[in-house]
Amino acid sequence: MTVERAAKSDFVLVNLFREPIGAPMPPDAVNALVEAAGRREPQATASPVGVRQ
Repeated sequence: MTVERAAKSDFVLVNLFREPIGAPMPPDAVNALVEAAGRREPQATASPVGVRQ
């Protein structure tokens, strides 16, 4: 999948489905993403703090 406006970004986590496309995701959105992944896979030890490290 290629999102033209996001492909030019230097950031790792960027908006792909909402405006502004290609902009860095705000910290709250990253935290929500990591927490949701942790709820789906309770054996994982991912946390927002661990991801930032």
